[in-house]
Amino acid sequence: MHDIKPGDFLVETLVTDSVGYFVTKTSAKSIWVVPAHRTAITKGESNGSPYPVVLTAIEAPVDTADERRLGIRKGGLFKTASWARPLRPAPTADFGDEGVRPYVRTDYSY
Repeated sequence: MHDIKPGDFLVETLVTDSVGYFVTKTSAKSIWVVPAHRTAITKGESNGSPYPVVLTAIEAPVDTADERRLGIRKGGLFKTASWARPLRPAPTADFGDEGVRPYVRTDYSY
């Protein structure tokens, strides 16, 4: 059993980026996800480097045509492919006037 519920945002961490997913429905052994919509709301973190890390707020997509079912794997993990990293709850950040929102991360320092 898992504690993921419809309406949750999940992320798959890649080397320099992360991909966001929106959970549309769940069952005891599966979740259904669609790619989350990247908004124009961004926040940069440079940490003194000329190559910033950009956080982009994500939201529920309007179109759910790309819905995929992901089955639970050993250890209670969900993955988009056998070689992929497990999906994790999306982190949140304060985007000022836009409030606290889930986000995906792009690291331009690589």
